[in-house]
Amino acid sequence: MKIPRNPTPVLAVLVASVAGVSGLVGTYWDDTWHTDRGRDTLLAPPHVVIYLSVLAALAAVAVLGRRPRGPAQRMALVGGAAVLASAPVDEAWHRGFGRDAVTWSPPHMVAVVASLMLATGVLALAVGLPGRWGRAAQVLAAAAVIGVLQVPVFELDSDVPQFPEWTYLPVAVVGWLLATVLVRRLLPDRWSLIAATGIYTVIRVGITGLLAVLGHSATIVPPILILGVLHELVERTVRRRSVRLVVEAVGATVVWFAWLKAFGAATTAVPASALPAALAVAVLGAVGVAALSHTGGWRRPRALPAGAVVLIVALGAVFSLAPVAGAHDPGQGRATRAATLTADRLDETSVMVELDVDAEPCRDLIARRTTARRAGDTRSGPLEAAGPCRYRGVVEAEAGGRWFLYVELTERDRRVELWVPLAGDETTASVHRPLYEPPARPSGGPQAIGGVVLYVAILGMLLFTVRSAARIGPAASLGRA
Repeated sequence: MKIPRNPTPVLAVLVASVAGVSGLVGTYWDDTWHTDRGRDTLLAPPHVVIYLSVLAALAAVAVLGRRPRGPAQRMALVGGAAVLASAPVDEAWHRGFGRDAVTWSPPHMVAVVASLMLATGVLALAVGLPGRWGRAAQVLAAAAVIGVLQVPVFELDSDVPQFPEWTYLPVAVVGWLLATVLVRRLLPDRWSLIAATGIYTVIRVGITGLLAVLGHSATIVPPILILGVLHELVERTVRRRSVRLVVEAVGATVVWFAWLKAFGAATTAVPASALPAALAVAVLGAVGVAALSHTGGWRRPRALPAGAVVLIVALGAVFSLAPVAGAHDPGQGRATRAATLTADRLDETSVMVELDVDAEPCRDLIARRTTARRAGDTRSGPLEAAGPCRYRGVVEAEAGGRWFLYVELTERDRRVELWVPLAGDETTASVHRPLYEPPARPSGGPQAIGGVVLYVAILGMLLFTVRSAARIGPAASLGRA
């Protein structure tokens, strides 16, 4: 293999691209960690993988600072720094506003969009790199861009729907459409997107295998490779970009819907009755992506706000039609005494929950209720004493999807609880953990204001990323620097 005259840019960008892939692995590990074990410290193993991956990518990009690399390098550095900054912001958010485990919470989405900035910047730096290693860096970076834009649905991939199931499809599809715009903008040759979808699929297969080895809940492999082929077919037959994106949105939604049906209980299945709503929002999102990606839009500033408005309307439709997230709230508080919580499915509609507390006496423990949570749906049932330090209750929870079963008690005038996940293909599940005192939630005013501020920042970062990709193009690549 021929070695480039100056291997530093190739090696540095390749390291940054590999770090991006490692960050995806850590992200999916973190998701299943929360599903199975709950919220952990800032230095939990998946978090360490994510932080080290971001630091490695930043260090690799910074190596290129001996020669100015322009907007691509700046975007990567700012994005990486924002990812790291989002960690203490998220921690402060949890401490200030209580438990907020959903991926779409403002601090989490700051990390997602900042990661997109980092991945897109690395991809822009990889464009034009010579040799096989340069090509490998391009494809890996493109796969990272695709992967980051699928992170908002990673809970749904592993059947932890925080919101109604229909929201799965439009969010996943709009993420895919935006990824195609960014990748094709920077890698316009025909087979780059197909190669990136293939590599991304291999990465997701590897993640699924790793989670199985670690004993964590599974996550599915999305139909991204099929959608890459669909993209090529649509691009060859439909000339106008906006029409292509709408056609692709419809096709991708239908493909994804069928794909989820094939996986059954392994993922969040979208009911057929929800498909029209999913299609409508996906098409609306495609119109917004088309407006933002319109080539002339960067010379005609009005196109940018128009696209932003359409995207805001599409996102607003998702969030306004969805109730407050409440499927799974793994943010434990101060631990008290240890206990074993077991969930046994009684039939197709109900689950029996039994709590055994380790240490006697339990006179100060008063049973309150048991709760089942899934997809924004919360059901409550009775919880009663069934013996010394034993409590039992039954709650409604249909078979076929993962439910999170909680027991709530009062201990010396303070609320304590414990939870166990019961997957759709399981008849019984058990955990041995301490009961914990959940943190109280303050009034919603400051949280609402903080959320608005962060979401404005998120929208600004997203628009900056799309606009920068359109301006950079192949002409700003390292190969032509």
